[in-house]
Amino acid sequence: MQKRGFCGDNVTLPDKERGFGFYDKTTSLAGRLGAVYILWFDNGCLCGDNIDVGGFLDNLDEQASDWDIECQRAVVLGAGGAAKGILAALAIGKIRYVTI
Repeated sequence: MQKRGFCGDNVTLPDKERGFGFYDKTTSLAGRLGAVYILWFDNGCLCGDNIDVGGFLDNLDEQASDWDIECQRAVVLGAGGAAKGILAALAIGKIRYVTI
């Protein structure tokens, strides 16, 4: 891809989990989730990160800015490709109880 002028790419299921071992470098968050959603090249190395967590938190902060004040419970409808990232984001927000 890099030889053809690409700077990076996005990856979706099932490849964001299946292709995890193909990267030269991954972020600690991607490692923790075992899934890479976005990739880029850095000095010839293929790097990967998972942006599901940040995307979910940014949207939640924008749409419901007071969500973390007293919230202790959450419901996640579905367990698809982004569920791991959403669950990790809820854990960052100190959610104590999650129903999937």
